[in-house]
Amino acid sequence: MNFDLIEKNDNELYRFMMEEKERQNINIELIASENFVSETV
Repeated sequence: MNFDLIEKNDNELYRFMMEEKERQNINIELIASENFVSETV
């Protein structure tokens, strides 16, 4: 994705976006879920 316009118009937003992109590339986030269906279902 090209962020040139954001970089030119809002450096702070661009920096936050690049930091988040790097964070997502480095880390893995696992979301716990149930392995069974509750009785109400």
